[in-house]
Amino acid sequence: MLMYSDANKEYLPHSILIDPPTGNESAKRPADMIYARLDSADERPHWDGLGYLFVQEYLPAAPVFYCPSHSGGNRYEQVFGRWQQELCNIPTNYHYRGEGPAGLVGINGQPVMTRQLFRIDPAQSSLIADGMRSLADINHGVGANFFRADLSVHWFHDEARSLQTSIPVDGDTAGGSQAVVSMWQLFDQAANTGATASSDRH
Repeated sequence: MLMYSDANKEYLPHSILIDPPTGNESAKRPADMIYARLDSADERPHWDGLGYLFVQEYLPAAPVFYCPSHSGGNRYEQVFGRWQQELCNIPTNYHYRGEGPAGLVGINGQPVMTRQLFRIDPAQSSLIADGMRSLADINHGVGANFFRADLSVHWFHDEARSLQTSIPVDGDTAGGSQAVVSMWQLFDQAANTGATASSDRH
């Protein structure tokens, strides 16, 4: 992620799912940001989010995008063939945020979310986590790993079972994106309070 950012004016990998062509804020799709590639109508594959790290050879091995503890429907052995096909969606086991939490003040005086790594508060900003699109995407039943902007990985111990109670059974269920946004906020708060520790990661 750091190497990609260094080579791209400090920007994180882009995702069309957080920058919809309509410009409508409600059209963002945080729940779908487990996809490394999205099928398209114009007969060319659209790499997205973490997929840029693969296609631009920062992480050229597809298995690295899959958690060995994952037992849901998107295990590497079930989807590896898609990485070789020209047109198809490619899901991963990790969720990508694509931008930091709102914090900078924009030209209209409103807080904005930034996509430049050096502008994101490294101490309290989670950028990548275990999958949260649906219950089947959860890699661990008792918590989740998350990667924050200071390039460290931490473990969120989910004693309250926040993941299981807030994430929809079906990833297409209305409200799924809001549940994902809420989980990012929990990870941010955990990073800010020091409630997680690298030694606890799974």
